Amino acid sequence: TNNSDRGGIYSSKSSTINNNTAGVVVGGESNVTGPGGYYQGVFAGQSNTAQGINSAIFAGTNNQTTSAADRSAIIAGQSNTISNDTSVIAGGTSNSISSASAFVGGGTQNTNNQTFGAMVGGRNNTIGSNAGDASTIIGGRDNGISNNTAGRYNAIYNSYSSQINGVS
Repeated sequence: TNNSDRGGIYSSKSSTINNNTAGVVVGGESNVTGPGGYYQGVFAGQSNTAQGINSAIFAGTNNQTTSAADRSAIIAGQSNTISNDTSVIAGGTSNSISSASAFVGGGTQNTNNQTFGAMVGGRNNTIGSNAGDASTIIGGRDNGISNNTAGRYNAIYNSYSSQINGVS
């Protein structure tokens, strides 16, 4: 269903472009652009929703960029969510970003809540919203960085159940 006068659906089944979004859906099934925002795109996959202004989902299943995720992208994966500006998830399962200018590169159940934070792979890792700018977790499992409002550039590399907490 194309409810927009500036959008288009191509080679897709049961997909929707919401009113005034100027979105595009290419391929896949049950993909949605909007509501809210404009110029979104979903380019393959199933049950993906792109809502933020200039946001896109390139493949996968059940991925979402929310209406607050302007200029953000999910490249692939399943059940990933971005809910802030200029962020990217490049695959994986059940990963989420709620901060601006953040990155998650694969893995599963990783949560990045810190501006300029980056996570690459791993499982069940968390960078908290008060972790300090540009904190990083690479690989490992059950790691976390939080409560470090005075610190910056914190990092955990390929570890198990490690934590960085505190004010410095």
